[in-house]
Amino acid sequence: MTRTVSPRAARAGAVLALAAFVFALLPLTGAQAAPPSGVTDRIAGPDRFATAAALAEAAYPGGAGTVLLANGTDFPDALAAAALAGDRDAPILLTRRAALPEATGAALERLAPQHVILLGGTGVIDDAVETALAARYEVTRIGGRDRFETAQRSAEALDTELGRMPAGGPTGGPADPDEEGLVTALLATGANFPDALAVGPLAFGGVHPVLLGLRDSLPEATRAALADGDLGIEQVVILGGPAAISAAVEATLRDDLGLEVVRVRGADRTETAVRVAELTAAGLEGFALDGQGDPLAVANGQGFPDALALAPL
Repeated sequence: MTRTVSPRAARAGAVLALAAFVFALLPLTGAQAAPPSGVTDRIAGPDRFATAAALAEAAYPGGAGTVLLANGTDFPDALAAAALAGDRDAPILLTRRAALPEATGAALERLAPQHVILLGGTGVIDDAVETALAARYEVTRIGGRDRFETAQRSAEALDTELGRMPAGGPTGGPADPDEEGLVTALLATGANFPDALAVGPLAFGGVHPVLLGLRDSLPEATRAALADGDLGIEQVVILGGPAAISAAVEATLRDDLGLEVVRVRGADRTETAVRVAELTAAGLEGFALDGQGDPLAVANGQGFPDALALAPL
């Protein structure tokens, strides 16, 4: 059965900033890009935690039933959270390991969720944070022994049917509505952040799980998720070039696991983000990179904190 566009995906299609383009307008080799036309807004706070809070409240001005909470001092767990956020229609907030930042606590008050999902084990979000939250909210933890297993468990926690893309990936515009497509996951390196940050909106809007790999191998947890019959993954989109995920890993996906494989890459993180934006526009109903009003989000591509919580917006 072809996955239909849910109300949350329709809302995302109306207001989602194309964070897949987040790095594309950063100056390259000292050259200044021409300023964009139209209205420019800034969503910001005095630190990464307050910025994430502002993004969450902009995306969910009426509050949210569920909130995802990830460690804001590192990137892996939040990278893999985008599909789960789309599945649960939830914003992403950030915390320190041992204490909930004031801005995050205030955002939780305003969002008034019933359920808070912690992403990662106690090494990234301490038991003390969980205990403090459990006094006010229903709290669930999704975590593994490492970033790869946490990403696997985030994928396994999805309630919604995973999203589909045409075989070979959408490259020439929206998919034919009569074509069922293949259940598709996204694979990024777990060693760095730019490629997976850029694909957050596609993961959120399409419910495509983000799994993490290494340059020259597939971690056991990632391989298990890709082979999981309940997830039913048929196609993998590799994010980035062979310096991020090698040709040997691509061959493993295709030859050993029997998956269709698409690679989306550019010469650097900025060009890869442009290619990911094109994939997002083709893969999500209601998008077009035609300059006719689609919002564009720009974040610093040399650091990860601000873009971590951007996908739901």
